[in-house]
Amino acid sequence: MTPPLHVRRYEPPDENAVWTVHDRAFRASPMEFFPWYNRYLRHVPETFLDAGGEFLVGVVTERDGRAETETTDGRVVAIGGFLPVDDGGTRDDAIETDTVRTAELRSLRVDPSAQRRGYGKTLVRDLEHRARRRGFERMTLHTEPALAAAQAFYRSLGYEERHAATDDAAADGVVFERSL
Repeated sequence: MTPPLHVRRYEPPDENAVWTVHDRAFRASPMEFFPWYNRYLRHVPETFLDAGGEFLVGVVTERDGRAETETTDGRVVAIGGFLPVDDGGTRDDAIETDTVRTAELRSLRVDPSAQRRGYGKTLVRDLEHRARRRGFERMTLHTEPALAAAQAFYRSLGYEERHAATDDAAADGVVFERSL
């Protein structure tokens, strides 16, 4: 039986568990792993919460002996957040536009040992709900062409491919969006 996922807001004691989930998920992906690439995950409060975004962790109470992902309320198996974006689809520290308010889904990861249990879907739906409550009307996200499983996952949640990213930071990426 799959243990239920409890989703809650990031807390400072989650720092190492967040990095561990990121590290495991990234190393299990077809992407080349560069530890420094997502170093902002070591600074979740400043990167997400102080910037008008949100960051959540998904926790299960099933213990498996891997203390590096455990928190006081269980094992962190899923992470993710969102940041406000401007109308051009780029992050700009909580700028609201006169048009559609957009949030960008960022850093969604599920520990490989916990994938295919619905935890990613639960986390995305909670992030969408929180974004909607804050007045956002659209969610976008960027993923890599090599991550075919991620693309299929987002399509299954109603995200549609918008266009290939053209900015330098996301060159050759795939951008998805969904109305909230």
